[in-house]
Amino acid sequence: MTPEARLIEALDGFARALSDYLAAQRRDPAPDHELVTLAAAARRLSVARSTLNRWVTAGALATVVMDGRRWVPSSELDRIAGRTSSPVAPGKGRAER
Repeated sequence: MTPEARLIEALDGFARALSDYLAAQRRDPAPDHELVTLAAAARRLSVARSTLNRWVTAGALATVVMDGRRWVPSSELDRIAGRTSSPVAPGKGRAER
């Protein structure tokens, strides 16, 4: 197979994959990617900022760091708000002293 034929075959495969991806995006749009600060997240969940920090440390609340600031995806707030109990057991997530 010539190099040109291999390139055409690879491009055809890429075009098919891209077409499939775009079709899937139209069927299932990306989730809401709104980000809020930790302070706003604490207010929205009616918890103390220190509680939110403890949840982050324990890995119970996913966050994103951008420009040196920690942000919480609104989808995480919706997930936590739907819980009937704290996502972290009492005493968990605190640093050892």
